[in-house]
Amino acid sequence: MADSKVKAVVSHNQEIGGKKYKAGDSVTLDAQIARVMAGRGSIQIQDKDVAKVAPVSKEVSK
Repeated sequence: MADSKVKAVVSHNQEIGGKKYKAGDSVTLDAQIARVMAGRGSIQIQDKDVAKVAPVSKEVSK
């Protein structure tokens, strides 16, 4: 997962990795960083990349 890159959209104006982004800008981030930032609401991960970030569980929720 360390090498996995995911595409996301910035939720609000902010600085990521020393670069400034505006709301709506598209970014490519490491999966681990994207997971933390998405949890805080800073970014929205594109649907096709969610599987790279979300842990896969073998259990079925009821």
